[in-house]
Amino acid sequence: MKKIISIFLLFVVTFAFCSCGEVKKSTDKISVVTTIFPYYDFARSVSKGTCDVDMLLKPGSDVHSFEPTPSDIIKIRNADLFIYNGGESDEWVDSILESLGDTDKPVVMKMTDYVKPLAEMDADHHAEDEEDEHIWTSLDNAKTLVSKISDEVSKLDQKHKTVYNKNSLDYIEKISKVQIEIENTVNSSKSKKIVVGDRFPLLYFATEFSLDWECAFPGCSTETEPSLDRLSKLTDTIEKDKIKTILKLEMSENKVADTLADETNTKVRTFYSAESVSKEDFANNVTYVDLMKRNNNALKEALSNDTN
Repeated sequence: MKKIISIFLLFVVTFAFCSCGEVKKSTDKISVVTTIFPYYDFARSVSKGTCDVDMLLKPGSDVHSFEPTPSDIIKIRNADLFIYNGGESDEWVDSILESLGDTDKPVVMKMTDYVKPLAEMDADHHAEDEEDEHIWTSLDNAKTLVSKISDEVSKLDQKHKTVYNKNSLDYIEKISKVQIEIENTVNSSKSKKIVVGDRFPLLYFATEFSLDWECAFPGCSTETEPSLDRLSKLTDTIEKDKIKTILKLEMSENKVADTLADETNTKVRTFYSAESVSKEDFANNVTYVDLMKRNNNALKEALSNDTN
């Protein structure tokens, strides 16, 4: 399958270059292209308009169904800096980068190279062979990645190095403030368990804040229906631990959380993985920090039970 994908991407790259020719940047600004929202937000927060920052994943889209178009490949080719996450969802990137000549390649940042990875966990908390790719859900990781982006942009545009450094420090401070707010929420709650009736791309977040968790599906599983055993376990957990609020992910089509809520007389709140954002949020310039503030509010409800 990987070989077929590689052949397809090479065809797309060839088609893109032949049909579009040399596409030049419209400005003298440094061009930064990212795959997903967290890195788009980090880069624009570091730049604040000094760079041209673009995101390949369209707002409201699911990264797991993303396929690069010829125009996407042209954007990567003409970028000064290309930022991608790494992991299973980005397997297509290697084929594109390999197809570019040395003179066409942008500076590349693979963000999973900059932080300590965690092993994927199945729904029963057993470690898998693969590494969990959702590194940005850790706020400590997010601060590191903002700093790394600032460093790379500064190398490309040393004239604005002081600007990038100041902007990155300002944004890291904002992340730290919401991080403290989340820590206070967790520390002031007797319950430390969350129930996510959905996929679970939140391992780094849960690990950072020492949260216990139960979920319907591990990681970014493509499953849509949990087993009866899994539903039974989630129901038992909700009743045993007096969970009053179940979490589900943004833009999720999963109905598991709603089904569980109906059966256990609980509420459902949205938790943001921040991998992608809705069209409305994107148009309103919502940031990673904004989404983490929403998560803090949802967490206050999720950790509130009759034992508090």
